[in-house]
Amino acid sequence: MTLRRVLLGVLVLAGLAGYALLSHLATSADGSEAFPGFRVLLALGPLWFFVVIAAWRASYRWLWIAVVLMVTAAGARYLDVLAHNVSWLYFLQHAGTNALLALFFGKTLLRTHTPLCTRFYVVVHGTLTPYAAGYTRAVTLAWTIFFGVMCGTSVVLFTFASVEAWSVLANLLTGPLVGLMFAAEYLVRQRRAALLPPAGIMDGIRAYWKSGKPGPAATTAADPHC
Repeated sequence: MTLRRVLLGVLVLAGLAGYALLSHLATSADGSEAFPGFRVLLALGPLWFFVVIAAWRASYRWLWIAVVLMVTAAGARYLDVLAHNVSWLYFLQHAGTNALLALFFGKTLLRTHTPLCTRFYVVVHGTLTPYAAGYTRAVTLAWTIFFGVMCGTSVVLFTFASVEAWSVLANLLTGPLVGLMFAAEYLVRQRRAALLPPAGIMDGIRAYWKSGKPGPAATTAADPHC
């Protein structure tokens, strides 16, 4: 790993940490008159950015871009209302994103589907041993449970605890908890190194994202360890 990549990684982590802290402060200041536009931009900026990318890549690009512009104009018109409900903006994003991810991962566990992490694995390796099939299914289940628990905890805290307490989970702990999930998966995979190839789930996600499709159907090879 080159020094340039290390520095880039440090800058990215610092940027994410800074954004998380600013988001926590903006949520805690919900209803404040200070910097209303900045707090709304902080809350909706990343979502708006990804929506614009999705609209640009959609089939009817200019139609979706027009819709995004109209929604943006409506948001600007009701900026004061949004600024007094910043915590709700963050809550809907946090709980909604985790709920959608839980459904996205979970539905691939149905009998008629291929588990999502299995698809990632196949994009990288092409073949699928019985052990790898069971392992990647378990990883998919683990992520489904994780996102479901995050969504449920978010709803409970937002409903029954203070906004500040909820914001600690949503803005300060969510990123580290996701990182811990990846670290746990890496450690488990290292202990099963004899049964699994070196590349992990993140490698599959990167390859899947670049290809935009699951890749060739997996061929299951015989596995003497299972």
